[in-house]
Amino acid sequence: MHMGRFYFLILIVSFSLSFTACKKDQPAPAYVYIPEIQVNSNYTINGSNSSQIVAAKVFNGNQLIGVYELPINVPIISTGNTLIQCLPLIENNGLASNLLNYIFYTGSSNEVFLEETGQDTIWPVVNYVPTTIASYWYEDFDGIGLDFVPGENSNAPLIITEQPDEVFQGAGSGKFDLSADTAYSKYLTEEYFQYLSGTPAFVELNHKNNQSFFFSLILRPASGPPFKLPVYQFNSTINEEGEIYWNKIYIDIATSLNGINGIESFDICFEMTRDMVV
Repeated sequence: MHMGRFYFLILIVSFSLSFTACKKDQPAPAYVYIPEIQVNSNYTINGSNSSQIVAAKVFNGNQLIGVYELPINVPIISTGNTLIQCLPLIENNGLASNLLNYIFYTGSSNEVFLEETGQDTIWPVVNYVPTTIASYWYEDFDGIGLDFVPGENSNAPLIITEQPDEVFQGAGSGKFDLSADTAYSKYLTEEYFQYLSGTPAFVELNHKNNQSFFFSLILRPASGPPFKLPVYQFNSTINEEGEIYWNKIYIDIATSLNGINGIESFDICFEMTRDMVV
């Protein structure tokens, strides 16, 4: 496993139908093509600019046009100079059914000139919100040391690989090598992260892996020993052709932390046991 650089109701109405001919003077829409939304990251603060923005809320000025999966050719009934604004949407916890306006990204603004039946293309770029609003921490596996330490009973190492086909970005990526049949790896941070109840908190992770692994939080209460809070199970990233690919995920840890009282700090933990082939 490799890690790259480290947000029922039924309404019954009575109705009648009437039909009228379309008005010939009804304006035709202009179109704005949005192929993707990119992230501009300040690397020394936010880490990688990798992203998995799958959809956008699109505004013409302050008017919401709609929510669209990317890429999209957006029809707009308007002409002339205008400002197209986009709010980036991600799959919360990797769920396509749970689209979320990622609070740690800003919106984008692009000036366009709209004309009937015409098409313009924009390339929206968003930034991470400033440090006056959010705090950031990342591990890019490019430094001399690691910000992860082995946990109890871990017998398989976390190493830095510099093999080009194993590196996500930069000079290196973290790699768990479970070569032995009894291999078990557990690594965690010792950062003692603080959390204020009710605030958003996410872990972003780039990963490719040929077996499942687990993500947990190690909670340190005000009294008593630390304990593990399971959060997410990662499935392998192997496509139908048998190739291992990189994936990006945003994991909401605030939902797991909210409602747990008396926690002074927490750390991030990854663990896995070698899958046995029968």
